[in-house]
Amino acid sequence: KDAAGTGASVSIEGNDTSGTITINSGSGANVGDLAEITFAKAFGSKPRVILSASNDKAAKLQFFKSASKTGFVLKAVDGAGQTSDNTTYEIDYQIMQ
Repeated sequence: KDAAGTGASVSIEGNDTSGTITINSGSGANVGDLAEITFAKAFGSKPRVILSASNDKAAKLQFFKSASKTGFVLKAVDGAGQTSDNTTYEIDYQIMQ
């Protein structure tokens, strides 16, 4: 997504119920959409998505999610903990129906 910057990458180690999202930001990182996660199989209704910072960089980042039956978007907000260029953020997730 655009907020992660030019040359950014996103990887996931996990499945539709839990795992870790790793975001390697690129240049020009900013606030907004960091990553769009699509579930392998859509849920019957919008699930509860619980996020937790997994490294010190993610702990400083102010983030939230916007969820749907088919996935969620991880977003960074404006504030003291803004997205930085060329930084690795690790965020754990747990999905519950």
